[in-house]
Amino acid sequence: MKYNVYFKEKVIRKFIDESDWHPAIGQDYYRPLDLSVRGFYAKCMNDGYDWHRWDDVRVGLPNLIEMIDGLEEWGYKFHTVDGLTDFTEQPSFELVKYPEPIVRISKNLIRSEMDCHPVLNGMLYDKEVKKRNAVQAISLINEGWKVREAISKCHSSYPSIREFGYVGSDRQCPRRTIRKVEKCVERLKVGEQLKPILKNLKLGAWSYYRYKHYFTFQSSPALISSNL
Repeated sequence: MKYNVYFKEKVIRKFIDESDWHPAIGQDYYRPLDLSVRGFYAKCMNDGYDWHRWDDVRVGLPNLIEMIDGLEEWGYKFHTVDGLTDFTEQPSFELVKYPEPIVRISKNLIRSEMDCHPVLNGMLYDKEVKKRNAVQAISLINEGWKVREAISKCHSSYPSIREFGYVGSDRQCPRRTIRKVEKCVERLKVGEQLKPILKNLKLGAWSYYRYKHYFTFQSSPALISSNL
């Protein structure tokens, strides 16, 4: 059976949900992990709130074919298109809680926060494929390839190669970006609009919101920039 890189994870998540394996409030007596509510949230703080990905939960999973058979008994349907097996109707998933507020920036550059998020495609990406691609990219980098070219060649990403061992060189002090944010704050003070300023300075909205607090306190921006 052939399937895309998201299919296996979707099957696993729906099988866990339908099996009622929630560690604290699940009703399956034989679920792999049984915790009190307090114990559940303590584990969330250590292992993340996306409990579907915990190894202690997945240790009880059957193989993929058996999970598909189980989902079909629960009413899910599957079909094959261009040789790839997938759900006939794409399943929905519960929102995942996040321990810290998630910053969102709209197309109009309006900043908002939320404490949970939907299950994103990146969370559904097959972990084995992710690791294989990242390791291949790291191998190419060690052979002398440029990071961007190796990532593109192996269909990986920078966070993925960092997760699987790439050290790289962190930007400890992004002076150029911070100086752009300082200029942006100064231009806002005289009445200019944010969006044109960002475009003119070639500055991203995320960078602006990340560093603007350096220049919005009572301290002098000149004093702050002199320490960079």
